[in-house]
Amino acid sequence: VLFSGGKRFRATNIGRTMVDLARENRAQTAASQQNLLAESYYGLRLAQQVIAVREETYKGLQKHYENALKLEAAGMIDKAGRLFAQVNMDEAQRSLEASQKEAAVLQNALRTLLNMEDTCTIQPISPLFINTVLPAQEEFLQAMRTENYTVNQLQLQSHIAKQQLRIDQ
Repeated sequence: VLFSGGKRFRATNIGRTMVDLARENRAQTAASQQNLLAESYYGLRLAQQVIAVREETYKGLQKHYENALKLEAAGMIDKAGRLFAQVNMDEAQRSLEASQKEAAVLQNALRTLLNMEDTCTIQPISPLFINTVLPAQEEFLQAMRTENYTVNQLQLQSHIAKQQLRIDQ
């Protein structure tokens, strides 16, 4: 029996480390999907609220335009005043249509992430929120050092490289 200088031990160690690296990659993928799901869900919720605001704005400017038509007919404002109201109303309509398209894109993205049929409509009901109480910066830094997938992957790859160097010596 020849002594291989610990090559088999180090190769086994590399294999275990590669399994750990694969687990980190899988966990990172799962976390990325969860983030994407949350962003899409709350993005759709926000888009729906934007649509509601832009609809109100459009309706208000539409009423303003109708009043401008009446005032122009009565001779109280000139054509430029009416055109100004029309331009603002048209701009509000374009903004409304753009926000509706954005909501449709988010709706499709969310359906894709949830693997749902195109005929299903998703209505998010969770309210939007702002987290007013945040932990101290040091907690975020500590979590980054211990729970960051990329940092963990780099440490595992460094360990593999060190073991490979020992085998090559």
